[in-house]
Amino acid sequence: MASWSACAVWTRPMAALVILLAIVVPLWRTPHAHARAPRMDAAKAGALAPAPSHESTLPARAATLTFANQHSVRLDVLWDDVHRAQEVALLEALEPGNERVVNSFEGHRFVWRRSDTKEKLGGLTSRAGEQRVLLNEQPELKGEASACSDRTSTSRCLQMRQQGHCTAAPGWMAVNCAATCDMCEMKSSAVRCALDRFNRTTAIPEEEGSLDRLFQRIVAEYAPDGLIVHSRPPTGPWVVTLENFVSDAEIEGLLVHTRANLARSTDQGATDLATGVTQKVVSSRRTSSNAWCLGPCETEPRVRELVAKIERLTGISSQHYEQFQVLRYEVGEEYMRHHDYAPRNGVPEPAGPRLLTVFLYFSDVQGGETTFTDLSPPVSVSPKRGRALLWPSVLSHDLHQQDTRTHHRAQPVIAGAKYAANAWVHVFDFRTPNLWGCTGAFED
Repeated sequence: MASWSACAVWTRPMAALVILLAIVVPLWRTPHAHARAPRMDAAKAGALAPAPSHESTLPARAATLTFANQHSVRLDVLWDDVHRAQEVALLEALEPGNERVVNSFEGHRFVWRRSDTKEKLGGLTSRAGEQRVLLNEQPELKGEASACSDRTSTSRCLQMRQQGHCTAAPGWMAVNCAATCDMCEMKSSAVRCALDRFNRTTAIPEEEGSLDRLFQRIVAEYAPDGLIVHSRPPTGPWVVTLENFVSDAEIEGLLVHTRANLARSTDQGATDLATGVTQKVVSSRRTSSNAWCLGPCETEPRVRELVAKIERLTGISSQHYEQFQVLRYEVGEEYMRHHDYAPRNGVPEPAGPRLLTVFLYFSDVQGGETTFTDLSPPVSVSPKRGRALLWPSVLSHDLHQQDTRTHHRAQPVIAGAKYAANAWVHVFDFRTPNLWGCTGAFED
């Protein structure tokens, strides 16, 4: 009994401490508001920030936010609890001209809305230190709900935000889940795809003759390995082939990840000038099937080796490459005369033109030749397993000008199934603008 009593004496204060911590700790982690706001330097005004893609293991740093209502209407400021997928009312309605101080932590998310209509007007993620957040009149967000609303269902957007897609796929989320990700400004392609946001280092020197020098080096290095020059300056553009460039293992590495996803190929349709997204349209001019090498396909070791092989061939980093587009042409299927670089008039092109095409053949078939229709005489290259075909889409003296001589077509397949892949190389970094949805259509 004595032993039990001694234990009880020590247990009661410990239990009290546990209860106290259970009450205090959640309050310490939850934002608190105060009516009076300290004066802040204008340079410390809050800015929009993306949500973190995963929970940090570092201790949270304190953040002090001053919300100043400069709208002509009363506003609600809410704490956005990303872990519960709900918005928790934090402040009383904030009258026009009033301010409110919120003590919070780095990474907490806040949104503000009209008190009367509940229309969401904006939001941000807090950063450590002091922020002054000016809730200004924003005409572009008023009157038209779609200007700052989710194109995709809000429930799906909330789920994707919790999975980290606001940072992992910012372009798609800015266009389709702008309100949920607090990325309303980035919904506009004029902002999201502004050229000064991206690396503008060219794949090769932007000087006359640099493209010719690239091909001259390739011819010199790969001639002993069976390289054939089908066309060259000054009488025509560069068109070369390399035998046994792609190994059987690399072909299988690509096909095993894409064969099941092959679907009817599309052409580029109209571009939405507001979002910068290009429609995909089914065309009678192109009757093949295609699939993109994405996700697990890109990390496949055999695919990575093929990418490294193309980097050695071109001397250009894969940061300039589109993902492989894998193709299948059945008997009778074709792609009529076209060009691999089609300028998107009036739409920002942060990745620049397609500089080169490296076309890879994965099967031996009858028919299915790649024919450069505008050359005199036309040049035709037959499909052969492992063969690579290389040509430029722009002029050697102007990397931003289409070389019209490299129009080509895929002839109809007569017997067998033609498997192949496009590897397109851009003048500027492709991967970053692609992540931000600035390179055409989205791949779902």
